[in-house]
Amino acid sequence: MKGRNWSPAGARRRGLKSFAARLSLRILAVASIVFMYHVLELHFRYREAMRLKYLPTVFGNLSERDEALLAGTGWEPGADATNAERRALLDNRRHWKRLGKGREGETFTFNDTVIKVYDEESSPFRNCMPSTGGPPRRWPTEIPASLVMGGREGSSSSSSSPPGDDPNKEMFVPVKDYFLAAADPLQPPKWHLVTPFLKSGTLKNLAKKLHAVFGWRWSLASAVERELRVGAKEGAGKFWGATWLLGIPVGACRAA
Repeated sequence: MKGRNWSPAGARRRGLKSFAARLSLRILAVASIVFMYHVLELHFRYREAMRLKYLPTVFGNLSERDEALLAGTGWEPGADATNAERRALLDNRRHWKRLGKGREGETFTFNDTVIKVYDEESSPFRNCMPSTGGPPRRWPTEIPASLVMGGREGSSSSSSSPPGDDPNKEMFVPVKDYFLAAADPLQPPKWHLVTPFLKSGTLKNLAKKLHAVFGWRWSLASAVERELRVGAKEGAGKFWGATWLLGIPVGACRAA
């Protein structure tokens, strides 16, 4: 072949080039295998973390009063006809002052109450309600958690408990009411959680006060601001993408 260098030096150069090419291919193949292994490891680790994150919250060691409180009725749509305070609250919906909106829903204030309206489309509920004889239904985890931790204001279970029987409940805001109601007859009902409105400022202001009083080296105010900022950026698409990827059943409850 014309132009081909058949000298010993040319053969050595061709051998070095072919060796370098084979070595490059082998290094590339090994790097690809290591990369794919790392991606798969992160994938399965992420799947397990998301599965644990979106499991239903289990409330263990509940007292009989707490179990009776969780099994309470009167939250059904249309039950406001026999609840004057709830009816007045819903009739004045246009006067509710909006505090904010997030992935879980919207929060409002009205007189001396805080009303949180949950959005199941953007944040599907994880917990099933106790069996009430009807079809299984899900509700926001915050409602049973608030009932267990803070009790219900004016309930017979909380009023019948002896003073100091559960001092931890005094550290949490009690639940005034919770129910399903629709803002529009053409829309499905949404869960509402009503709690007392405590005019003590915001979490951000509290963090600044604590930082000023105690002079902590680390800034609690900055930590709170960072958490609020990160929480505000969470999107519903992340949740739906994760649940679809993991195959988490977010639509149906199993009857007890």
